[in-house]
Amino acid sequence: MNYSSTGTRKPQLTAAGRAVLAVLAVLAVLAVLAVLAVLAVLAVLAEGIDGLRTKVKALHDGLEVEVDMAVDVMLPRSGWERCCEPSPKRSDCMSRRSGR
Repeated sequence: MNYSSTGTRKPQLTAAGRAVLAVLAVLAVLAVLAVLAVLAVLAVLAEGIDGLRTKVKALHDGLEVEVDMAVDVMLPRSGWERCCEPSPKRSDCMSRRSGR
């Protein structure tokens, strides 16, 4: 029995009742902390999704993407220059800048 009413008109918690109540209080605190942790993860996830959505919209609206590339002088030019040439499949806005 978790409570006793012997000797008084008002029921009193027994030791077992106080133990159950203490366990329930700890579980309630842990549940609140778990919910807060999930909310923090969801906030980070939502921020990442918003950033991705912004990038996709910019690309869809025609934003040109630029990639910087550094090539060692020992690499033959015939290989890497071909990938930098504009083609009908890629944008004509590609530009090359030489460090020389």
